[in-house]
Parts: sequence; structure tokens; C-alpha cells
Amino acid sequence: MSQPAVSKHLRILRAARLVTVRQVGRERRYRVDPTAMKPVADWLAKYEAFWDERLDRLKDVLETTPPESSATSGSLVGGDETARPASFLPSDLPFPSPFRDRAPQ
Repeated sequence: MSQPAVSKHLRILRAARLVTVRQVGRERRYRVDPTAMKPVADWLAKYEAFWDERLDRLKDVLETTPPESSATSGSLVGGDETARPASFLPSDLPFPSPFRDRAPQ
């Protein structure tokens, strides 16, 4: 990763107040702000719970479906090798962004 790319990422993290910066001579030392990361962790937990439940359902279906009928029975979405049961397609997820109320200064 180039130095300008790193600087850009750090600038974005700083604007989102996810890191703190301290000037030491010519260097800038960055540190993750754990209190700022809490909303991000909480937001991601919603997705984690969603995907844990979905993957558990998929595992149950795969364990109970005989191999010879898994590709030909049921309601499948997609007409090729990417076809999958319709019940496993993600729906619109109404999860808000954790950054919505964190306006940069």
C-alpha cells in the first residue's frame, strides 16, 4: 500500500473519530479509540447474529437433504450453477450505519 493511500485511510479514520493522533516531533502516532469502536462493534453484531442464524439454517437443510435431490428439488433462484434456495437469499436489511450521527469535525 502506498504512503498516500495510508494517509488517506488515516485521514478518513481521524474524520470518523475512530482513531486519535498525537504529534511526536515529525511523526504522527495514531491509536484506535476503543470507545469510538463500540458503535461499530454493536452494528456488526447485528450482521453477525443474522448470518449465524442463516448459516445454521443452511447447515440444517444441507444435513437433511439427500445429495441426489439437493440440486433438483425445491424453489431455486437462478437458473445456473449459482442457483440456491430462495429462502437463503438475503433480504433488505434495515440496519442503520453506526456512523450516521458521527459527523466529522
